[in-house]
Amino acid sequence: MSASLLYIGTPAGDAYSTVADMVRYSIALRGNRLLNPPFTRLLMTGKVHHQQPTVSWHQSDSYAYGLSDARINGQRLVWHDGGSQGIGSQLDMFPDLGWTAVYLSNYGYRPLTPVIRAAEQLISGEK
Repeated sequence: MSASLLYIGTPAGDAYSTVADMVRYSIALRGNRLLNPPFTRLLMTGKVHHQQPTVSWHQSDSYAYGLSDARINGQRLVWHDGGSQGIGSQLDMFPDLGWTAVYLSNYGYRPLTPVIRAAEQLISGEK
């Protein structure tokens, strides 16, 4: 067993979660149950604009406090991804549409990319 698999919740990630927990987090965050409305907006609004979006199909991608803020087909997307050896995950929140999508994989992050892209296109109405 790899030493990286022995730890839960290191500074670089490696936390364990479920789809249900991530959806509950999204609902609580967007419903201002974790933070008051001004701090929720602060957390979810990008501060530092990337020269190029971190994901090629996102427009005007910027980074906030642990979350990225982007646009797809004019729809706002607040998201965060992560991965480790054999693990891939992403949380997508479309605050204006009320949608949350959670992607978890035990194949790493790269195999998730086409699934994420397809789901983001469907949710945002992109053709």
